[in-house]
Amino acid sequence: MIDAGQRRYILDRAYVSEHSPDLMTIVSGGEAHLYGGYVVYSGDGWAVVNGYPLEGPSDGEGLEEAVERANARFSPRYLWLVAPGIPAGFRKRICERETDEYYRLDLSEFDPSRRLMREVERAAERLVVERTRAMGPDHESMTVEFIRHVDPHERVSGLYQAMPDFVRRSPDALVLDARTREGRLAAFYVMDMAPTGFASYVVGCHSRTVRAPHASDLLFVEMVAAARGAGKRYIDLGLGVHDGIRRFKTKWGAEIFLPYEMCEIELPRRALSLRPLSPGSGAVAKNTGLRAIIGSFPFLRRRGAEYKMLWEVRKGEALNLLGGTAHFFCRSYRRSFERLLSGVDRVLFEGPLGEESMRLVRERGSVSEGGSRLFAELGRETRSKIAHEFAPRGLRTAIRAGLPPGVRDSIEDEICHGRLDGMKPWLAFFSMWSEFLMKRGWVYSVDLEAYETAGRLGKEIIQLELIEEQIEAMEGIPFDGIVEFLGRIDRWEAMARLHARRFMAGDIDRIFGALTNFPSRCESIIDRRDPVFFERMTPFIEKGGSAVLLGTGHMPGIIRRLGEAGWSVRPVGR
Repeated sequence: MIDAGQRRYILDRAYVSEHSPDLMTIVSGGEAHLYGGYVVYSGDGWAVVNGYPLEGPSDGEGLEEAVERANARFSPRYLWLVAPGIPAGFRKRICERETDEYYRLDLSEFDPSRRLMREVERAAERLVVERTRAMGPDHESMTVEFIRHVDPHERVSGLYQAMPDFVRRSPDALVLDARTREGRLAAFYVMDMAPTGFASYVVGCHSRTVRAPHASDLLFVEMVAAARGAGKRYIDLGLGVHDGIRRFKTKWGAEIFLPYEMCEIELPRRALSLRPLSPGSGAVAKNTGLRAIIGSFPFLRRRGAEYKMLWEVRKGEALNLLGGTAHFFCRSYRRSFERLLSGVDRVLFEGPLGEESMRLVRERGSVSEGGSRLFAELGRETRSKIAHEFAPRGLRTAIRAGLPPGVRDSIEDEICHGRLDGMKPWLAFFSMWSEFLMKRGWVYSVDLEAYETAGRLGKEIIQLELIEEQIEAMEGIPFDGIVEFLGRIDRWEAMARLHARRFMAGDIDRIFGALTNFPSRCESIIDRRDPVFFERMTPFIEKGGSAVLLGTGHMPGIIRRLGEAGWSVRPVGR
């Protein structure tokens, strides 16, 4: 791990974003090291060697030495190399590689066209630009909106979702906001101002609900002003990625700065000999933006290419698909659904998935004194855990700052009661569980993606239940089960990660052990509804050409009933 002197040494000689220790370590969760003029980042089972030397020309021999030293120290299972070129000694020892180019804007030559500046001036008439060192709920909402709409690679999603933490922890992070005169956020940029000679554009995002033409252009000009004001010589604009991004960068005068190559090697946890790997033994992360930021979601690194919680259901000539879903998940299956659902005539879901249905759920789950009973049943330790998880950042810091026990308990109780107030126990539970997951990047919805994809493909959509029936089932979730599960909030993350691994593997036999005693795995949600779903779906699957997508909890009961009715049920893709 680098000390303050080494950090200053790196920043004084840095020339690409991946040299910036705070940016890389905060986003990846790893540590920075310095080996012979090369910066290395390491974490649990992984290492990234930044092959852009801090001094002198790029040297294949020196880079190989840095790799050997990093491996001897960390014995990583996964090793990434990022460099202007992959040394010849490595080329037969990599799984695959990607190439791109860095773009930078020389601030001494920044002279945009009059046409561009007119667009910026028009945007400035409608928007107000602010410089800040904080991100709030509106930034997070816009990020979620961006991820759901664009469906980027998981590592790009991880980068965006890490920004609030980066901005909070790095004294050199700068946020640029473009807001309407009414204060609504239209777009934002995040910059890293840490390197001595340059500033880095890290991420940018614009709203799809707040109409503000050229908001990104307005922020670009503000970014230039901020960099100039800090005495920077240029802005690192990152990689070209694709034609659209390259056009945006070059229209402002950005030029290619350096070649970029990235390769990945998967290795056993032992001394690195860099022997060739067998074909297909590793996977290259095909990410965009700051591609060297590895490890944001290490448990998702070996991402599956296909949706695997899937079965073929056949009887005679009638062929159908059966799939298990989750309403919140950490990855997108949109592309899998586009392929799978293109070959069916109709898609069956549990019930309606639109915003109106969600409004009814919230309305029926809201009561004036809803949280009091649940709050009273939660012990002191559970209320404290809930408060620490859901408190605003500033208040969370205050709680941990050693307040007197009576004061701390009072603050924690107020936060906890606020999370429960006005909601029936089942809605309070679902509300906390969904927010917990979304804070950790679970911004996708398997069933909603399938629903939207079926609509775009023009498929017939069948809803097996009314929203009133779904709400009635939620009303039956046992109160004691909710209390017990909330008491184990400190284990939620481990359970969610295990559930994600097993879902992605299509491991139906073991997935239910991941979310132990999950409140909705109960009679009213599963046992009473399975026979209803089976009865209502049967006329459609007898026709063939149907895809039936139900919550994963229903898969064992539905598969058993299908077998009893003479259907052949076979896993697909595993």
